[in-house]
Amino acid sequence: MSIVPRFLEANERYAATFTEGDLGQSVRDDIAAIHRSPFILPETTVTGFIYDVRTGRLSQVE
Repeated sequence: MSIVPRFLEANERYAATFTEGDLGQSVRDDIAAIHRSPFILPETTVTGFIYDVRTGRLSQVE
């Protein structure tokens, strides 16, 4: 049996756990984690985005 259907089902369940507010906070948390990395210079600009697969809209997270 192919693992692809199980993989897609698992990802669909995972993606469904985010609400729009949670996803924005998740991106902000990721940006903060990148800024804390010792491998990233303090002056490095880090930007996060959310892509809406239904509308095709790309939104920058502030």
